[in-house]
Amino acid sequence: MTLIELLAALAILGFVVGSLSTFYFAGLSSFERSIGRMDNQQSARIAMDKIIRELRCAYDIDLSSGQEADAIHFKVKGDSRTHRFRHYGKDEIVFESIYNNKIDAHTKIALGISALQFTIDESGTIFITISAGSEPSEATLTGAVRPRNLP
Repeated sequence: MTLIELLAALAILGFVVGSLSTFYFAGLSSFERSIGRMDNQQSARIAMDKIIRELRCAYDIDLSSGQEADAIHFKVKGDSRTHRFRHYGKDEIVFESIYNNKIDAHTKIALGISALQFTIDESGTIFITISAGSEPSEATLTGAVRPRNLP
């Protein structure tokens, strides 16, 4: 084998190894993004499930500012406290119980939440939008619930 043949073989081998490593790292990056997206979807799903479950039995519903808000106040039959879901800090959804204008209980529902939006229509249906994470693995869920205890 001559020196030129050896150099050609090394160049081809270098090209193959470089191509394989590029594909490997691209696949690894894609896998990491999918794990991040899955975590964000899971956080948003947990929050959505809890919010819908609580609002289904709610009455005396009040959005903090008109027809759209990032917090919702409501009451539940058999409980004199006012309850609230809200976007807290930069990345949390919290569930709070308020008694005598003081927070009686404060529970973190989900982390990694970038936005929470409540909208209510004239029939009393509450539309909920939750965004979790940031690009490129951001996940946005929407849901709706019509409380059973509305007039």
